[in-house]
Amino acid sequence: MHLLNSLNDLSFDDTLTGLPNRLRFLLEVDDRLRGSRNADATVAMVDIDAFAETNDALGHEFGDKLLRAVAQRLRVRLPGAFIARVAGDTFGLLGESSLVAPRVVACLFEEPYCVEGQEIRISATHGYVNLGEHEGNGADALRNASFALIRAKSTQRGNYSMFTRTMDIEIMERVRMLHGLRSALNEDRLFLMYQPQVRIDGGQPVGVEALIRWRADDGRFVPPDRFIPLAEHAGLIVDIGSWVLRQACYEQAKIAAAGFPNMRMAVNVSAVQFRHPRFIEQVRDALHETGATAGQIELEFTPTMPVEALNFVENIRNELAGIGVKLAIDGFGTGFSSMSALQRLRVDRLKLDRSLLPAQSTNPNNGHQIVEMMIQLGHKLGVAALAVGVEETEQANMLLQLGCQEAQGYLYGRPMEPAALYAWLAERRNAT
Repeated sequence: MHLLNSLNDLSFDDTLTGLPNRLRFLLEVDDRLRGSRNADATVAMVDIDAFAETNDALGHEFGDKLLRAVAQRLRVRLPGAFIARVAGDTFGLLGESSLVAPRVVACLFEEPYCVEGQEIRISATHGYVNLGEHEGNGADALRNASFALIRAKSTQRGNYSMFTRTMDIEIMERVRMLHGLRSALNEDRLFLMYQPQVRIDGGQPVGVEALIRWRADDGRFVPPDRFIPLAEHAGLIVDIGSWVLRQACYEQAKIAAAGFPNMRMAVNVSAVQFRHPRFIEQVRDALHETGATAGQIELEFTPTMPVEALNFVENIRNELAGIGVKLAIDGFGTGFSSMSALQRLRVDRLKLDRSLLPAQSTNPNNGHQIVEMMIQLGHKLGVAALAVGVEETEQANMLLQLGCQEAQGYLYGRPMEPAALYAWLAERRNAT
């Protein structure tokens, strides 16, 4: 009997936190749906933001203790709710709608958590489904709450979303798009385009940025801001990112052979790729297989991780430097995380976000101060700046006056396929 009880506990309990597990949570939701208490009950999925980065930076033991601390606070602050750990860093909540509510859950993450004597501030993103409006069983309720969570994550961290009927249409669209993306990857229907980067004073080409594109079966382009987040969530981004890196390295070698050996190749890398245990090996393999020049490859990342995770990125940066590969911060100036990263990381370039550039034709005298501050900050740290999204000559002149030497944007060239790029480069060479 003792053995049976122990096996039963193992079946329904999460050994790390002592909370019920996903299976037990499902049974509890099913039981609530069969009863008469579901009219004013809510299921929530609460996901800790950037937990993987925290794990990488501070270690899995620290991450485990953080999960226990979150579980303990949930127990203490939500005594009337049924709480479970339903996935790695995701907790399930079931209770009255007044208790399992966005404002209540958000308050649980306003105070820092104390782990190993260290205070750490975290946020959580949450998705909700009201059982009184729900049709289906417990598994369906968890699925819908998960979809609401995904919707919340697609906007910003620390946000929340309530499941609605219209999400069913979006769900089917996501499934269809994911199937198409898998097929596109397997059938070579993804391709790269290249946007030039130039010296503002003179317009000489100094590099290109590799930009992934997907042409669907019907011939229409699917915007990257639609399929890249889907690839990250579905676990495809590592394979896609590895393919992009190889293709970009191959093109860099071709550009060099065509008479432009000093043209750098900028390649976007997601946070998921950075965390992959074989990332450095993939970079080495891409360089070896394509014959690309390491010193002309510049990997761009957006610093969205918490400050605690910068130790991990710093280690990656050091390994990349050992290979000779450059590192750039993309979207610089759009958040505090960028400033924190700049202080810690010895990056080679700052890409000034397009949102910082004033629209010269409509407001020529406003917006210079922030751009100037970012450029001067880079100068003081010995880091070059490149402005993205330059579309008007007035913008380029303003950037040059403020000390920014390089730019990228429609003023100089739109993203183009290799043949068009080589023609564009030949025109610039002949012009000089």
